[in-house]
Amino acid sequence: MLSWLPGFAPGATINVGYAHHDARFVDFTFVTPDSQQHDVSGNRLELVPQHMVNARVSYASRIGVGVSWPCATRASARSTGATRSSPTPTASGMSVFRGTASRGW
Repeated sequence: MLSWLPGFAPGATINVGYAHHDARFVDFTFVTPDSQQHDVSGNRLELVPQHMVNARVSYASRIGVGVSWPCATRASARSTGATRSSPTPTASGMSVFRGTASRGW
């Protein structure tokens, strides 16, 4: 995560983060409902995005009240499993945090 404290806005913080996931089955087999053994070793885990990016703006005043503005998150397309051919679409979202008390700056 990268954080920036802009000099023109004392008490403000801008955070940006990135994550890369290469989540794969190491050694995994299972039996399907029709009694077939299926080996998915080495395949990516289902619905796990490979890339995730997030950003947030926070402000802490001198009197000790802090506010965090929405956290924006974006995730890359996710694999839907070894037996399915098409990935799920890219996902975006926002989370809202309410104000929190802090010691100020």
